[in-house]
Parts: sequence; C-alpha cells; structure tokens
Amino acid sequence: MNEPQNPEDLYPQQVPLKVVGDNGDTLREALNSALARHLPEGTTVDFEMRESSGGKYVALTAIFVAESREQLINVYTELRQCEAVRFLL
Repeated sequence: MNEPQNPEDLYPQQVPLKVVGDNGDTLREALNSALARHLPEGTTVDFEMRESSGGKYVALTAIFVAESREQLINVYTELRQCEAVRFLL
C-alpha cells in the first residue's frame, strides 16, 4: 500500500527562508555566504528585506528552489552560527 507523501517532503520545491537579526552587513553576508556555499551555481534567489521600525533589526527573506531537505538543513545550520541571527523561519 502506498502511503501519501507529505508535500513538505517533495523536492525540488520553492522555499522562503527568513532570517531575522541585527541590522548590518554581518547578517547579509552570512545569508549570502550560506546560500553560495549550499546552492548550485546559477540558482536564482529573490530577496526581500524589511527593517524594524527602530532600524535595529532586519528581516531578510531569500526565496529559492531547494533541491533537498538536506540542502535546507545545511543552510539553516550555517546561519545558526552567525551571532547576528536572532530567528530563523
């Protein structure tokens, strides 16, 4: 009997990766570095940015096609190492 697959486990799929943290170059560089290291060369990434009302924090969203769950885990794992990151969604 075939079990239905969870749509979240089907790859490739487009994902929005949101990083919330301190507003500054460190957060942006960490996101760009993690994506460059774990996504295939030539992968299209759309970015959105929203600053907090006081400007102290920023939410960065990277929208791209993930090839596997492992790839996403690798990106999240690397981003968690950045001290400027407060939340990952």
